[in-house]
Amino acid sequence: MEDDLTLDGDYLSEKELYVTGEVRGHLATTAKWGKFLAIVGFVGIGFMVIGALSIGGLMATMGNEYGSTFPADFPAGLLTGFYLVISVIYFFPILYLYKFATKIQLSLRKNDQFSFNDGMHNLSRLYQFMGIFMAIILSLYAAVIVIAVIAGIGNSF
Repeated sequence: MEDDLTLDGDYLSEKELYVTGEVRGHLATTAKWGKFLAIVGFVGIGFMVIGALSIGGLMATMGNEYGSTFPADFPAGLLTGFYLVISVIYFFPILYLYKFATKIQLSLRKNDQFSFNDGMHNLSRLYQFMGIFMAIILSLYAAVIVIAVIAGIGNSF
């Protein structure tokens, strides 16, 4: 009967949802891997920011030493800005994943319903962010395809 307890230890009625021992195990594993992925994601964001801030100097050095494939007047700040924007966009889902993982680990360790709710809220925010981001990306793909088709039709005449 211990598997039929909520996180705070109360017995449930038939209409309430409860977390079984098996589900607790799945949540513990998910939180552990989520935390690992979030930490790796934060490190990746750090490398991306370092790369974004150093790309201008790297392009200037490569252009002077080896002959650049970029035009001489190519704005390195454009690449820096692009990578910084990507870093900021990538930061939010990683943050939600990290918060989910740490809150779920805390809730399982202390049987804390508030931490569990907060962790699940962050998981919800992660999927909401990813869904909105995916809708934007798919819209951009559709726009590019439409523009390519129109350009292709225009060039065939």
